[in-house]
Amino acid sequence: RVLFRSVSQSRYRRRYRVSLLSSVSISNTNYVQFVFEIDTGPKKESGKTIGVDTGIKCLATTSEGKRIGEYVETIINTINRCKHGSKRQKSLRKYLRHYIDTTAKELFKQHPNACRIVVEKLSNMNFQAKRNRKTTKALRKSIGSWNYRYWLGRVERCCEENCVSFTSINPAYTSQTCNQCGHTDRTNRPTQDKFCCTQ
Repeated sequence: RVLFRSVSQSRYRRRYRVSLLSSVSISNTNYVQFVFEIDTGPKKESGKTIGVDTGIKCLATTSEGKRIGEYVETIINTINRCKHGSKRQKSLRKYLRHYIDTTAKELFKQHPNACRIVVEKLSNMNFQAKRNRKTTKALRKSIGSWNYRYWLGRVERCCEENCVSFTSINPAYTSQTCNQCGHTDRTNRPTQDKFCCTQ
């Protein structure tokens, strides 16, 4: 026998205007998932456009110079030192996702006036990807643990919840381009976590 909590008591029901329960799934691990259609309202038309650079050193570095999620590198390194498939590794991977969730929410807390979030659209960023042999095995392993697609999914969901537009762009030269004057040069970024326009 399965007892369902009243939808009217749900925290999502209290926070959003839930118009339709679209589906319910029950797993064999005593887990029930409800999928709702939610009316979040129209997107904001005024405010700031915030660029977000995602990296292993820091999960989110914004165009306003704020660094959010700097603990992500420590978590990834700890995961990579664990025995593959161990309970500790699984526990840390779960904690990493929780940390990603928290960081995505913090991004909007620190930028309450944002009307659009712009991120880089990266593809094939996983452990198996070779990217034309330009990435090392260690880097691909870190990116796999980092779970880039999950991070972008959480940011996009937070955009929906906060009525903010979400845009992904081609990452070519974005890390080498000055957001003030538009000058692009590889010497603008001497290291991954340091940017200085040479113009």
